[in-house]
Amino acid sequence: MAGPLPVAGILRGECDRYRIHILGDIITAYGSMILAPFNMAKFAFPTTFILDPWFTGIILLALLLAWVFKQQSRRMAVSGLVVLFSFVAYQGYLHQQAVSIAESYSTRQGWVDAKAYALPQFLSPYHWKLVVTNNDQYHVTYVNLIKKESQQAPTKMNPGFIAQVRAHFKPVHDLGWRVHDRYGKQTDMQGIAKEIWSLDMFSDIRRFMKFPALDRIEQRQEGTCGIFIDHRFVIDGLRTPPFQFGACQHKQQTWRLYRFKAGKGILLK
Repeated sequence: MAGPLPVAGILRGECDRYRIHILGDIITAYGSMILAPFNMAKFAFPTTFILDPWFTGIILLALLLAWVFKQQSRRMAVSGLVVLFSFVAYQGYLHQQAVSIAESYSTRQGWVDAKAYALPQFLSPYHWKLVVTNNDQYHVTYVNLIKKESQQAPTKMNPGFIAQVRAHFKPVHDLGWRVHDRYGKQTDMQGIAKEIWSLDMFSDIRRFMKFPALDRIEQRQEGTCGIFIDHRFVIDGLRTPPFQFGACQHKQQTWRLYRFKAGKGILLK
């Protein structure tokens, strides 16, 4: 009878699992605080969408082949890893292509201090969201790196989500840039937005959000609420933005922190 697995072996297995988890986080737009607790900065090289069907499919195919060909399961697993790493490397190449498109746009505008970003998107490794930050504005567009012609947006007779996504991403020569203001476009909204963004209770939200922008100011039962979204996770016009955080003030009382989900305010502080 085999003895118990040595503690060192267990620890090695746990370390391998955590290393894979950390690497998996770094290649998404979420990033990972790999230096925590000494430094809470997030590091990311966003090559892969958080729910990538191709990435997942490669893993599942390798597992299936390892199960079918049990005598060569190790070879199947190693081959799967080689294909997976090659795929991520190719995504890294596409990421650089996407960034260069955003940088070219920034150069044409004559901006000196602007920064260009490319974020992987759903369904295809050729789908990218481009973000150029300039002062308190985000210039955003959606590109398909290999598409030759734009697709017509689906009609009410053909409202499929997949068709909507494909039509949303344009070829390089037909990009339309949208402008989003960090604190809103209206002057009377900007004062409230800046006050909320600077609140001490908002410190964790400030660390979390990469491209924060005021989504709306509205009157709710919680009071006057200013609600922020993060443009890392927004697909304009296709879905309700996730991770909506804000603060509400009822009758000039102190601000209270909320998360907004499915139209409901969840009190955090």
